[in-house]
Amino acid sequence: MGFARLHRKDRIALVAAGGALAAIAVWVFLAYLEVRLVGDQTLMAEVFSPQADEMWMRLVAVGGVFIGTVTVQQVYRLKLDASARLMIERTRTRELYENSPDRMVSLLPNRRVQFANLRARHAAPVGMDVRGELACHHLLYGRPVPCESCPLNDVIATLGVHESMIEHVASDGTRFWLSRLIYPVCGDDGTVASIVETVRDVTELKAVQEALLESHHQLENRIADRTRELTDANVRLHMDADERERIGRALRESERKYRAIIDDAPDMVLLHDMESVAFINSAGVSMLGAQDSSQAIGLPVRALWEPNGSGLTDEEVARLIAAGTKDRPLSLKLRRFDGTKIDVEVSSTPLLIDGARHVQCVARDITERVRAQETIKRMAYYDPLTGLPNRALFLERLDQAIARAKRTSQPVAVAFLDLDDFKVFNDTLGHGVGDALLKAVAGRLRGLLRDNDTVARQSGDEFTIIAEISEPRDAQRFAERILEGLRPSFVVEGHELHVTASLGLAICPDDGCDDVELLKKADTAMYRSKEWGHNQCSIYCSEMGTAAQERLRLEVELRRAIEHREFAVHYQPQVDVRDGRVVGVEALVRWEHPEQGLVSPDTFLPVAEQAGLITAIGRFVLEEACRKARSWVDEGLEFGKIAVNLSAKEFMQPSLISTISNTLARTGLDAHMLELEITESVAIHGVDHVLPTLQLLRQLGVTIAIDDFGTGYSAMSYLQRFPIQTLKIAQTFMRDVCIDRESAAIACALIELCRVLDLHVIAEGVENLNQVQFLTEHCVHTVQGFAYCRPQTGEALREILRAGAIDIAAVSV
Repeated sequence: MGFARLHRKDRIALVAAGGALAAIAVWVFLAYLEVRLVGDQTLMAEVFSPQADEMWMRLVAVGGVFIGTVTVQQVYRLKLDASARLMIERTRTRELYENSPDRMVSLLPNRRVQFANLRARHAAPVGMDVRGELACHHLLYGRPVPCESCPLNDVIATLGVHESMIEHVASDGTRFWLSRLIYPVCGDDGTVASIVETVRDVTELKAVQEALLESHHQLENRIADRTRELTDANVRLHMDADERERIGRALRESERKYRAIIDDAPDMVLLHDMESVAFINSAGVSMLGAQDSSQAIGLPVRALWEPNGSGLTDEEVARLIAAGTKDRPLSLKLRRFDGTKIDVEVSSTPLLIDGARHVQCVARDITERVRAQETIKRMAYYDPLTGLPNRALFLERLDQAIARAKRTSQPVAVAFLDLDDFKVFNDTLGHGVGDALLKAVAGRLRGLLRDNDTVARQSGDEFTIIAEISEPRDAQRFAERILEGLRPSFVVEGHELHVTASLGLAICPDDGCDDVELLKKADTAMYRSKEWGHNQCSIYCSEMGTAAQERLRLEVELRRAIEHREFAVHYQPQVDVRDGRVVGVEALVRWEHPEQGLVSPDTFLPVAEQAGLITAIGRFVLEEACRKARSWVDEGLEFGKIAVNLSAKEFMQPSLISTISNTLARTGLDAHMLELEITESVAIHGVDHVLPTLQLLRQLGVTIAIDDFGTGYSAMSYLQRFPIQTLKIAQTFMRDVCIDRESAAIACALIELCRVLDLHVIAEGVENLNQVQFLTEHCVHTVQGFAYCRPQTGEALREILRAGAIDIAAVSV
């Protein structure tokens, strides 16, 4: 039985047992060391009868083991609890979609099925593959349907929502009615990633509606017929008494039948004299929640209805009902006797009874239909996690706010907010805690805004806000209030979390009156806040647009450069100052632009990082560096190690180990001659995520160096746990080391830290003899910088390696 298959309590108990065994082993091992060092007792005597000072040291060691065991046990228990909760949430979500009574299908833009729930799969023809090969119409309608008039085209083109009711003919000839809702799901780049189509079979509802309509027409026809009969009867009133009695009996029978027909109708039938209720059938009494018709007779008509969000006033509703609705029923709210309200659809017909004007109303209960429509609307316009408006509803409200701003000349602020380093919470605490944190942030943002403002979830950890302001300068105060409101910590599932955000603002009409343009400019301003650091806000200005365009132009050219292989690798030697020998070489990427010449890495590497192109560039540098190093080895040249930089994004790639292993195998370079340089920012992803990758790299045989040490991640506890061999002191500390006492003190502290941890030290950015002398005095013998050599092409460095040593430059930079 594997460890993973054991019960949770058994696994925790095994961890505890392992700790106890480790403690015993530490006790025996220390006794063994004492015997080997002193040798005046046997091992058993030393184990059971140590000296007092030896016993104290062993108790401290054993206590440390026990404390470590308890800590590991608690961390492992928390991990098991988080995994169990995540599995429960996933199961609930899947059951919700799987057990939906509607057919729900998620489609790729090419109309191939990405996901289909149980009801949708049952509609598919027997034997057909639901995934990939099956078009959406098989799942939703049971057979292929021509796509020329399919609304999916409009949904994809406009990013809008399509809602309709259609009559469909199945492959067996059966006709049925479908109510369908189609809406797009956009990716981070704003393009359609998928389309969600929900289809509900409303054939029975349609049949009931048609039957009720037919019943209504028949009722009207019967009333008309009976009215004509009554008119004819009045003409014959001059007949003899017997004849009049006969006619009277006929009229009473006709009225009885009429009342029976009306009373048995499933809808409310109500007759009023423009002021109060004169008649109501049994269905109407039930809908009102009354005990009998006497409670409703004489009730003021205007006390029954109220508008249902249509924008009509009570006066307009009364006037429309009195005039007759004909073929356009009104959607209203019916006030019941218990104070509750239900949704009804009211049709009215004016009548003349005994010369007095009356109105006959037929009301149908549509509460379930309205509730279903509201549910569908909420699914289409609201984010399911936070309950905030989604992008579609946000753009609608933004259009309305822009229209009001044009009418009233009152500016509107559009904010784009992104949580800083939110990925850390997901990676370290799990997506369950991350989702709970997003809901908490959404709730706090709602509390910070006024009733007429709007906050929406854009995607991931991004939120957008619409706020009406008195004048443009109020936008800065509004942004600061939002950031200040997020400052207090959030307590989520027992974790106290501190959240900061980067916020960008655009103002209508100063920055435009187009919804997409305003959102884009607010996004641009947000990225400027990211560049300035955490917990910052920026208001859009034209210079940002120019910078964004320049960044986009550079990104396009970078993609072309990768395709046309415009990159080259230069090499800068790492020199032992005692004899000038090259003890290492760092590979540095250079962009040989066809028009601009060499482009500085500081210019294009940040853009490549943001655009997701850094992985492709990094693989090119790794391949070229290993190939060139192998050629130097074949020539018998000595250069120590070849160092290659890894960005944080490259390091977190799942395929990193296989990429490096395959590259070494393909180029024939020994793993011990490759050194990978990572920055301190990698440590922010957490020891539990970074440590396994570093251990696998060490198992390959490559060495690990920390580049730009001292300028990044502030918690240096990772130095004790990470399998690091080399630290490179950043150029920032070397620049002023000879003229600034504080810089010198920091450099000395870093050097001493490396010496205590027994790590190899390399000083970067060494540019003059004074810096070399300072490093030599502090026993740092490996340097890299212009004082010895600038980055060289592969051929130029080959000649330097053949010379065997480098003399320090005659001039200081």
